Amino acid sequence: MHFTIGAKILGVAVMLVALMIGLSIYSVITVDRIEDRLAVAADSLIPLVGKVAAIDAAALEQEIIFTRLLRSQGTSQASDLARATPDYLAQWQAYGTKVRSEIAAVRVQIAEFLRDDDHYEEALPLHIFDRRFADLEREYDDMAVLAERILTLEAENRSDIAEELIVVLEAEEAQFDRKLSEIREEAVALARNATARTAIQEHQARLSTLGLTAAGAALGLLIALAITRGIVRPVRQLLVGFENVEAGDLTIELSVKNRDEIGRLTAGFNHMVGEIRAKEEIKDTFGRYIDPRIVDKIIDQSDQSVMEGERRDMTIYFSDLSGFTRIGEMLTASALVRLLNAYFTKMSGGIREEGGIIDKFIGDAIMAYWGPPFVAQKDMAAAACRAALRNLAELEAFSTDVPEITGLRAQPPQLRCRIGLATGPVVVGNIGSDTNKNYTVMGDTVNLGARLEAANKDYGTQILVCAQTFHAAQTDLHFREIDLLAVKGKSEATAIYEPLGPIAATAPDKLELASRFGQALAAYRAQSWDEAETLFSKCLKIMPDDGPSKTFLTRIEQLRHDPLPNHWDGVWHMQHK
Repeated sequence: MHFTIGAKILGVAVMLVALMIGLSIYSVITVDRIEDRLAVAADSLIPLVGKVAAIDAAALEQEIIFTRLLRSQGTSQASDLARATPDYLAQWQAYGTKVRSEIAAVRVQIAEFLRDDDHYEEALPLHIFDRRFADLEREYDDMAVLAERILTLEAENRSDIAEELIVVLEAEEAQFDRKLSEIREEAVALARNATARTAIQEHQARLSTLGLTAAGAALGLLIALAITRGIVRPVRQLLVGFENVEAGDLTIELSVKNRDEIGRLTAGFNHMVGEIRAKEEIKDTFGRYIDPRIVDKIIDQSDQSVMEGERRDMTIYFSDLSGFTRIGEMLTASALVRLLNAYFTKMSGGIREEGGIIDKFIGDAIMAYWGPPFVAQKDMAAAACRAALRNLAELEAFSTDVPEITGLRAQPPQLRCRIGLATGPVVVGNIGSDTNKNYTVMGDTVNLGARLEAANKDYGTQILVCAQTFHAAQTDLHFREIDLLAVKGKSEATAIYEPLGPIAATAPDKLELASRFGQALAAYRAQSWDEAETLFSKCLKIMPDDGPSKTFLTRIEQLRHDPLPNHWDGVWHMQHK
């Protein structure tokens, strides 16, 4: 049977009350027994001593009167005899009546005590006194008969026979007095013993009561302690469980030993941990397909913008592998999948560690974004640029593993990545059908990021960013302006830039190249072709493989032969996506 906490506490209280009641009953019974002993001593034995004394006194007075009767009958003066005899005889008879009445009263009192069930056990010693008083009563009657016989013989002047009977009477009187004295002494001893036993019993009762009280209190405390431990132990177990969950341990499962409120709470805790563990498993599973931060929002659903969508400024990231079609033709299907998985693992690490959200993988391309609520708006552009630079470095290190991954050790494919970054307003939200949704971003900024990724092919660069990205990140990184570009599908131009590295860690030759390239770009926009050509050529002396310098040198050669409109502003219109 299972009890609630309230029932357990009530049980402890009832048990303690029962112990108190038991002790009270024991005390009452003990006191009653002591009172019985005292009643026998006070109401029977002590009065018995008085009765014996009264009988003894009456018998002694009767003996004295009997002696006087004998003397009065032996006198020679007839007138004195006539006067004294009736008085002495009446007194003698009266004392005889008193002795008999006292003996009868004692026997009645003893009989009443023996009939009282409450005092019967304590009054058992009085049985012997009842028998003795019965014997005394018979002896006294015999003595009375003998005394009357003596008085009759004396009246008949048969003194010789009377003298013989007097000797017998005196012997019987001596025996009667002796027995009466013995009864008195025994009654006194019994009264004294009863009082002593009562005192001992009272002392024992006091000790027993104290001992039982202490034992009851100890038993109550032990039971209360056991019940308290039974309540406190699972509470402590719950506390440890919550601490473990707070520390991230979701494998804990508490044992449910009771079905009281704490047992139900423990079962609820296990259910809660199971739910959290299930959510974590969902997050871990879906985190392989969707960024865990988005999974958290979808599972939580407290942020309605996840479901309804909203417009925000974000930085969009697009990357692609150069010549991937040719690489795919070189590899088997399994080798191609291994290569892409290893490549995406490397690239994803840098994006996520810089706070970016990977939106999707499209073939060999990666689409990602930075922005609230995942990254602060003031940090998103710089974080995206750092991730792009980091991924280029990761790709260079990753190239050494390509032969092992693909199995093409003689002529392994060369991996080169192009990245485009664009910052601006986008619509973000959970977009899709009722059965298939994707938390993604869309808008012109997304298209611009994709176009800038493709524009790297025209400029021979690996990373290009738009003007808004540059302005947001220029306090954290060095850039060089590449061109004014109008991507396909848009008439409005944007300045495009190439990130060179962090402010404190950019190589000096890159900074010199950026400065010289800026001068060449200014001459180019001023249509000073010779000066621009000279300056771009100097850029190649600083960095012989600089793609943008080569691109502009080729473009200058073309523009020298093509007439330009009067309003030409240096904007280059991209003709492909």
